[in-house]
Amino acid sequence: MNAKKLYIAMVGLPAMGKSTIANRLRGNLRKDGIRSRIFNNGDLRRKLATRDTSYPEFYDPENAEGVSLREKIAKANIERARRYLGKGGQVAILDATNVSLKRRETIAGLLRDHPILFVECFHQDDDILEASIERKIALPEFRHLGREAARESFKKRIKYYENIYAPLKKGRNFIRLDSLYNRIRQEELTDSLPYYEQVRDFIVTDTVRNLFLIRHGETYFNLENRIGGDSKLTGKGVSQARALAVHFRKRRIPVIFTSRKMRTVQTAEPIAAMQKDADIIPLAEFDEINSGGCECMSYEEKKKKKPEVYLAR
Repeated sequence: MNAKKLYIAMVGLPAMGKSTIANRLRGNLRKDGIRSRIFNNGDLRRKLATRDTSYPEFYDPENAEGVSLREKIAKANIERARRYLGKGGQVAILDATNVSLKRRETIAGLLRDHPILFVECFHQDDDILEASIERKIALPEFRHLGREAARESFKKRIKYYENIYAPLKKGRNFIRLDSLYNRIRQEELTDSLPYYEQVRDFIVTDTVRNLFLIRHGETYFNLENRIGGDSKLTGKGVSQARALAVHFRKRRIPVIFTSRKMRTVQTAEPIAAMQKDADIIPLAEFDEINSGGCECMSYEEKKKKKPEVYLAR
């Protein structure tokens, strides 16, 4: 056995960040001069399928025809990964759900030439899940469906996978990763794996290439010197948001996090419109602190109605 070859098999329900982690691993391994490649079952399915495979029933574990085709695609990708390592590759990443024990046993049975590390991705954040689903349904395979129909179709697909989902609890080599916070929740290492320390380090390290902090555009409350509230942007504020969109148009901005306030969402919308497949994710955590009895007051009103609060501030 060549100690410098490794298979990494991703595990997890759809929209749990497996492909994001797989791409991060490949990118960082390549930076270290380690020849790495991703073998994505979904990409291969879309290339080989002669008919529509976007409908959720294709993923029903009781659909014998769908199961047969998906197993065929999985085995084809496994073989492609095996050939890649045989021809000089060093790390082959199998990017698929691999949620069933049977599928993981198939992978282990067919790939006996080099060690395998299973990496399971999961999280429990509904907002991030919804955003991930929005990105998934933007794929060409859902183009024939309306947005809501595509969303429901993908959620049903997830339900079918949940029916066969067996989380990693025991095995030779695996990591269970909270993919939202980049935290390893469980780890089992039986063998001495090549590149393991690098892989583990890449997984738990937050890598942000570009993080921009932007204040919202001018609001009507800004003009009236009021605090809090949920004011819309003024005409000038909209122009400021459009100027930001132009400024960022040549940069890749895949996700824009905002508060749930209209002013921040309105500022984000022109930026997203000039991007390719940018998601706006409003988060309650980004809402400003409520001002209580002073909410929506101007500073002059506060001075008159709540002088003690005004002076304390």
